Amino acid sequence: MKTSNVLCLAAACAALAGAASAATISPTGTNFTARGALSAHIGTGVLGCTLTVAGVVAADGSHATINSAAFSGGSICAVWSTSGLPWTATPTSPTAMTISGMSIVAAPLTCTGSVSGSWDNTLSRFTAVNQPLGDCTISMILPTTPALSIAP
Repeated sequence: MKTSNVLCLAAACAALAGAASAATISPTGTNFTARGALSAHIGTGVLGCTLTVAGVVAADGSHATINSAAFSGGSICAVWSTSGLPWTATPTSPTAMTISGMSIVAAPLTCTGSVSGSWDNTLSRFTAVNQPLGDCTISMILPTTPALSIAP
């Protein structure tokens, strides 16, 4: 019985240590915007637009919530929209992030899923290259204002 209690305590400590070492975004509680190039490959077509998102970093830094997203950059970009907001940006390491719940719509097509990419603390920028998003493949570069960073 005592051995099982020690094993359970060790497992609990290991779980807490793993949670404590998760990457976090700072500064916490900060409202931010990110604006940059996005290209979406759909079949043989390519859409190149500017994507602007706005959100807030969680109080504990575990993620950022993207509450709004819009396209600009020309008449073709006006037919695209976003849905499924809010999206969640979660750091997976000090140099990587995943945006989940993403949805880009150009009727009748909807490209939905998660996009993983790299994070650059020096440039405060998320970059994803040729990432699958449902029936689309997207690439994007989104620098944030104000500057955000990810720490281990």
